[in-house]
Amino acid sequence: MSRKYTEEHIQFLKDNVKGISHSELVKKFNEEFGMNVSEQALMSLKSKYGLKSGYVRMGGNRGSFKKDHRPWNKGTVGLTKANKTSFKKGAIPPNYRPTGSERIDMKDGYLYVKVSDAPSPGLSRLGWRLKHQLLWEQYNGPIPTGYNVIFADRNKRNFDIANLILVSDAELLEMNRQGLIFEDPELTKTGASLAKLNRKIYEKGKR
Repeated sequence: MSRKYTEEHIQFLKDNVKGISHSELVKKFNEEFGMNVSEQALMSLKSKYGLKSGYVRMGGNRGSFKKDHRPWNKGTVGLTKANKTSFKKGAIPPNYRPTGSERIDMKDGYLYVKVSDAPSPGLSRLGWRLKHQLLWEQYNGPIPTGYNVIFADRNKRNFDIANLILVSDAELLEMNRQGLIFEDPELTKTGASLAKLNRKIYEKGKR
């Protein structure tokens, strides 16, 4: 099945394609969106939107320029002065996302919310957290260590608090093994109760 790319993906390529090799662009793209897009796939996407990096290779030397090419900084001595495309101290990158922004992870399909501009312990991603976890915590407090919040109807876009269930790691493993997660939220809640009971019986049997 072909991968769907958002306007955000395309804009990121437009903002970052110039002056770097294709492999470097692929690496930046995957790091930015937490994806695993292949070089061939991104090459096709660049071709589709007519995006070119201007990065040239000749004679096997990476970054070589074409014959008779005049370097942009020829004749300058020492450090060059800043130009209109240079980033100034405190400047905001073009792909900056403010706190409160939301984004979909194309790999796992979950919706993330930016909660910080800096990395912080416990965050699912660099400055981002899963939206359904945040909503559950608004009503119930911090998620205990070793527990997960899942969607009762398996719909990752249904953020109704009644559709969010807290289960332990062991209970979630039991539910996955026994096929106890359904599209019917009531069946999933029953499955969660059954998984909890099974874990209690198992733990009691070990004593």
